Amino acid sequence: MQSIKFLFYAFGETPPSYGNYATEFSIPSSKAEGLIIVKFKSTDSLGNEELEQTIQFYLDNSPPTADAAGFGETSITYLSNALTLITISSSDGGSGVLTASYGVDDDTCPQTYTTAITANVAGEGEHRIHYRAIDYVGNIGPVKFAWIFLDTQAPTAEAGADQKVDLGFDVDFDGTGSIDNSGGSGIINYTWSFTYEDDIAILYGPQPQFKFETRGDYEVVLSVRDRAGNTNTDTMRVTFNTDSGTTSGEFPLWVLLLLAAIVVIALLLLVVAMKRRKKDEEPKAEKPSLKCASCGRPLKPADEFCSKCGTPVKEEGEASEE
Repeated sequence: MQSIKFLFYAFGETPPSYGNYATEFSIPSSKAEGLIIVKFKSTDSLGNEELEQTIQFYLDNSPPTADAAGFGETSITYLSNALTLITISSSDGGSGVLTASYGVDDDTCPQTYTTAITANVAGEGEHRIHYRAIDYVGNIGPVKFAWIFLDTQAPTAEAGADQKVDLGFDVDFDGTGSIDNSGGSGIINYTWSFTYEDDIAILYGPQPQFKFETRGDYEVVLSVRDRAGNTNTDTMRVTFNTDSGTTSGEFPLWVLLLLAAIVVIALLLLVVAMKRRKKDEEPKAEKPSLKCASCGRPLKPADEFCSKCGTPVKEEGEASEE
């Protein structure tokens, strides 16, 4: 009676390099991952050799990978839409992905992933959606997570009370009364806008300033936005005291009064100057010259006698006047 004398095996080399089989063996670590073909045969005690047999194995020591595109682990993704989809994709270069699983704030990932999940699976607020994949040979991929903050409610905008101010002075806007909903993502943007001199003026921040140089009735709109992108608006009005500042082409009352006073003074000074000039231009009346009636010599008003001929001025009557 014949019996099996030898068992041989090889790892698929061509030509195969058979070794003697004595006990169970392991696939050498030098073998690359992938399909492994093991060849074997036997001989009996009479030297009859069996036809070569094969068996195939798939060597896979690498875990699969999973990813949630658009969602990271190092920074929060803020969401305002509760129906935003979180899609988990997984891949494996070896035996293939058997399954993927996830957990809401639970890194054991107890739930089987079958299709994209919506952000509201976790509810409002900050959450971590943990996930991982497992391949067909049981390799388990690393646990990762999508870090999200779901905020579906808009903040409340508060632009402050209407203001009546003096023209030409800074107007202080105040939006610090704006608040986000309880547990919300927080307001991160304040934008103020209004029409000014046929253009759109835009200011940023909770407490900006603006100097109005043109009178008007301005409706100012405050828009606030939170981290999730939710927005809300509020309005206030800016008007001006009637006795302050100026409008385009208009001067303040005090300026007009000052200009009027300057004009009046200038006119008075001009009238006085014209009168003085007229008086200066009038010809002066020449006093009549005195002469001796006898010899015609010029006399002074105080002379009693002619210095030339000695004729008394008084006795001879009034000296001749020319």
